[in-house]
Amino acid sequence: DPATCAARELFEETGFRPVSLEALAAIHTSPGSSSELVHLFWSTIGAGPEREPETGIEVVRRPFDGAVADARAGRVDDAKTARALLLADARMAAG
Repeated sequence: DPATCAARELFEETGFRPVSLEALAAIHTSPGSSSELVHLFWSTIGAGPEREPETGIEVVRRPFDGAVADARAGRVDDAKTARALLLADARMAAG
């Protein structure tokens, strides 16, 4: 189940547990050369982590609007992240 996996990975990698978790889309990262399907989720988290992040991961919290502005301006170089930010922003705007 992708949602269960996303919640588990969020906690394992960052130490944060999701308060809510909503599917945004499932995307193929390299159509034509790979069958990889990536599931994108939108999550809210609590005020603080329950444990330290996974070794090698630095958690950087920043305002959502700033991250969306960076995605719109082409400053987010990971396509999955940029798409997830734009989809989450559209979902929030729609109510």
